[in-house]
Amino acid sequence: MTVQPTVQLIFEAKGMTVQIELIDNKAYKGTLKNVDYNLNCELINATLIQTNQKFEQIVIRGSQIKFVKVPDELYNSPIFKQK
Repeated sequence: MTVQPTVQLIFEAKGMTVQIELIDNKAYKGTLKNVDYNLNCELINATLIQTNQKFEQIVIRGSQIKFVKVPDELYNSPIFKQK
């Protein structure tokens, strides 16, 4: 199975703080604990940004994700250097 560079980048963000915006415009920020090939994401110590509501753990369905903002340090990842 070939993994798209975008998906690979999200896999590299495991253990880092990410921000996930959903198609309903809700946004969560937390530590990415796990992600699968359907982009289902598990966040720990997460916050719903709009209400500042805290979650010890939350699972976000990949089909509901609009985008994932990864940490700046991943911009040095070899994925960005691929042609």
